[in-house]
Amino acid sequence: MDTRFYKKLIDGYKQRTLSKEELAVYHQLLAEGKLNDVLMQAMTEDIPTSKNRGSLRWAVWSAVAAALLITFTAGYYWWQPENGNTAPDILVNSPVGAIPDAPILKLSDGRIVSLDRLDAQFQKDYGVQGDENILVYPPHAAGRDQISVSQSIETPSGKTYKIVLEDGTKVWMNAMSSISFPSTFRRDYREVSVQGEVYFEVAHDSQRPFRVRSNNQLIEVLGTKFNVNSYSTEDGIVTTLLEGSVRLKAEEYIQELRPNQQAVLRDNGRPYDVKRVDASTVVAWTNGYLQFRDQPLSEILRKATRWYEVDLDLDPTLARQRYTMKFDQRSSIDELLRLLDDAGFYSALKNNVLVVRQKK
Repeated sequence: MDTRFYKKLIDGYKQRTLSKEELAVYHQLLAEGKLNDVLMQAMTEDIPTSKNRGSLRWAVWSAVAAALLITFTAGYYWWQPENGNTAPDILVNSPVGAIPDAPILKLSDGRIVSLDRLDAQFQKDYGVQGDENILVYPPHAAGRDQISVSQSIETPSGKTYKIVLEDGTKVWMNAMSSISFPSTFRRDYREVSVQGEVYFEVAHDSQRPFRVRSNNQLIEVLGTKFNVNSYSTEDGIVTTLLEGSVRLKAEEYIQELRPNQQAVLRDNGRPYDVKRVDASTVVAWTNGYLQFRDQPLSEILRKATRWYEVDLDLDPTLARQRYTMKFDQRSSIDELLRLLDDAGFYSALKNNVLVVRQKK
């Protein structure tokens, strides 16, 4: 058997055209690890870009029973109209279980504003521009004193949100996250507080360091790109650096990071645990994807169930199996169940709990 035959099997599996006999061969080769190289090549070729979206197709998981377990890119929509004409993306499946409420803005006077219904008068009164996807604060006018008021934004499950702060810093909020910030930053430093998962592209300002507080950790930068994950379900506060440099402080511990390094601060009184990662996979959620590279199944499903706001009941014997995958967050939870089934797992949603077992 050669690469062309392997590719034909993979294409047939994606398009659901394999016979029972071919499907049995596919799973056998997969278990033996013979499809790994072709799967990884297909993953690279099939990842969509914003400039060029191909024909509608699904890529699905495939389990690999080897020391390094690899799965195929999972669950994304990719659409191109007939005759080569360009057109915007079309979401062909309405998400089930991931239909969010709107993000909310909490003002200093106690009012709560739904960010999917920002009327023109509100935007004029508060000097902001925005909609259900983004809120933009205008730059602070140099030499003009402004009253700074504290405010916060919260996202529900199944929804991300973007903010442009008054200094030009760009902020992406993942689902079930929050950020507190002033309407106008101080003249000596800029500071925000976050919970959940938030990605920052900090506008450079050598005179005003940018600080991010998350539980008992303080991050300080001048201008950089980094992600901080402080969900209570995570194994500590996870900070990942994409560009520039950051300094982390927690009690007596100080840790500096370089690009593609990740630091974990656990609540055990020990120093930071630092390792090298592919930072682009960590922030794939800012582009609407959950992406994992050689990660335990328990971590993958923990993040997926958080997105759909369901609990997880995973067979402990499956927790450490490792996979590589990319999953479209627009996909329904029903699609996640189908992908788990294709990968050889029994899965069901019972009383808002995702149950995952190995098929017998």
